[in-house]
Amino acid sequence: MGFSHANLFSILIAAVAAWIFGGAYYSALSKPWMAAQGKTLEQCKAEMEAKSGFAKGAPFVLVFISEIIIAWVLYGILLHLNVFTLRAGIISALFCWFRCFGERQRHCESRTAAARFGEFDCVDAVTV
Repeated sequence: MGFSHANLFSILIAAVAAWIFGGAYYSALSKPWMAAQGKTLEQCKAEMEAKSGFAKGAPFVLVFISEIIIAWVLYGILLHLNVFTLRAGIISALFCWFRCFGERQRHCESRTAAARFGEFDCVDAVTV
């Protein structure tokens, strides 16, 4: 089975699920995340007001494109392993997460790593 037989619909749904998970995760933990960066809500609002409409929306578009790439790659891993189970998906997400973020120690990066692991699991749960 070649990669040309990829289920593009499941990859797209997985990217949307991961994107929504990331948005909910960062919304729920916005105050600790800002505190870790040393910023206040007023500073963030002032920075957003100074940006143009394109600059406000570009990060969301870039993250969604990144989620599509992540979903495609994780789908490819499961395809090459020839094991499409939720367990295999979670294990592959764990290995990818650990390799990408496991060595980092800083406060902000650990929160980002936790969000990415959740997004990897969303991708694997949908594509399986």
